[in-house]
Amino acid sequence: MSRWIDLRIQWMTWRRRSLLASQVEVEKAVRVLGEYLDEATRIPQWSSKGASGSELGTPFAQHLRATLLSQLNYDPRTVDSTPYLQAMWDYVSFMESEGRVAVDHGITDEDEDDLIRQANEFAQRIGAVNG
Repeated sequence: MSRWIDLRIQWMTWRRRSLLASQVEVEKAVRVLGEYLDEATRIPQWSSKGASGSELGTPFAQHLRATLLSQLNYDPRTVDSTPYLQAMWDYVSFMESEGRVAVDHGITDEDEDDLIRQANEFAQRIGAVNG
């Protein structure tokens, strides 16, 4: 054991106590942690390019496992130990490269510019009506 362990424990305890003493710091820490968890656990949004309305006969988890084993050269132990989020990103990346799915990349700069333009036009119309 390190001879500095007592000092480190005291410092960590003091640091945590000072963070918990401020409600603002606690709320900030909770918000940052929530954002981190949200980002770290967000699965990719995608849509199938195949026949619409077709459903898998097997549960998706089994389809995912079969794809990881047969197409991505995972071995059974790797499949079992890979975090679900990582497996989903590997699956979706493979399916996108095969042209089977389209990944939603979120709002683009053009979409954002269009939304801002619409909001400004709406604000001008409201101003004209109220003015």
